[in-house]
Amino acid sequence: AAGRPSLLFPEGRRSRSGSQQAIHAGLLTILFECLQESGRDIAVVPITLSYEVVPEDKELCGEAPSTPFTDYINRRAGVQMVLSDPISVSTLSHEEHPECVLAARIGLAWQRQMRILPHHLVARVLSENGGAMPEKSLLLHLERFMDAHRGNYAVKSGRLNLSDGIRSLLERDIIGIEGPRVLARNRNLLEFYAGAVITEEQSI
Repeated sequence: AAGRPSLLFPEGRRSRSGSQQAIHAGLLTILFECLQESGRDIAVVPITLSYEVVPEDKELCGEAPSTPFTDYINRRAGVQMVLSDPISVSTLSHEEHPECVLAARIGLAWQRQMRILPHHLVARVLSENGGAMPEKSLLLHLERFMDAHRGNYAVKSGRLNLSDGIRSLLERDIIGIEGPRVLARNRNLLEFYAGAVITEEQSI
């Protein structure tokens, strides 16, 4: 309200499942209080962050008790940030529950802008099929998933998603390859990155 930018994390905390959490609408009420007190409009800009590697992933999914500070520096890679169109708080003030409407608008912006990276997609398809399957079958199911679910895929080719996703998950020892089969080595981390897949059919 004083013309200064402020940063809010409306989810409240990091996700332990890898998927988006519900927005705490109550946190957004302060924006409407500021609007009422100052009379000055407030622009809310949803920021979407897509991570190739979440440094504290093992901690979040229960694989480690904590995350060393150096991991936040050394393991963060491939972060993609998207700024969505501003949302005017004043245009929502007439709503019966304006903070809930704003939360829904922010959630929709996240849903549309969240990038589905190759290893997210491979993890999702593999986890939905028992954690182990032949590579050829994995490609078939991956392509079917992309055809059936519209989403913000960073890579449009099924084959490239498969090769890039397998490479990334192999580097983390989340999956392994035994003969023709791709199989999960760490189910907790596999499920964590599978949860990062947001399709247009899903609501936040």
